[in-house]
Amino acid sequence: MEGKNMTPKILKSILGILTTLLLLMTTLHVQASSFEGKKILFINSYHDGYPWSDGITNGVKRTLADTGVNLKIVWMDTKRNTDETFITEAAQRVRKEIETFRPDVVIAADDNASKHVIQPFFKDADLPFVFCGVNWDASIYGFPYKNVTGMVEVAGAKELIEILRDLAKGQKIAMLANDTYTARKDMENYRDKLGIDISLKLVDSMTAWKET
Repeated sequence: MEGKNMTPKILKSILGILTTLLLLMTTLHVQASSFEGKKILFINSYHDGYPWSDGITNGVKRTLADTGVNLKIVWMDTKRNTDETFITEAAQRVRKEIETFRPDVVIAADDNASKHVIQPFFKDADLPFVFCGVNWDASIYGFPYKNVTGMVEVAGAKELIEILRDLAKGQKIAMLANDTYTARKDMENYRDKLGIDISLKLVDSMTAWKET
């Protein structure tokens, strides 16, 4: 999910996922009151300073504070770098981080971590993963796996359009978005799952955004 501030509802859902994660860790023969020495690796699909993923990162930090957990955060930086070669190399780097750090659990935020890290390298592995921020449909990554659980995000596009019908004339709908995998995935789901016909315009810079 992109470009949105962390709402209380979403934050609550993410914290619920993290609660599940901590309960999962109790199956690793650890006392529920102490996770001292346990390690969690958090994969941020984007970069430090991007508001949406910063909200998730901060939620993870707050939830795990004072638990004794050793938290390591890695950024894939795929928001600013959308080239497939870069993303593939970023995924390989994350894979090496996981193999070196040897976490007890991995949290994977947003689609690219699931698509480029979990699916190709850790399907049905012994290492447990918790994903969040995956848009619309996680089955496209082969989920569920025996070692993966998480939360899917769905945009309220249909409800928004119903509101706009009272404010706009005509039936044509256009969408202006940044040129990312998530925007294209959203568009496919608006058409396929919601039956909404939208004209899509993708831009890759603020200048292009203003010109459009």
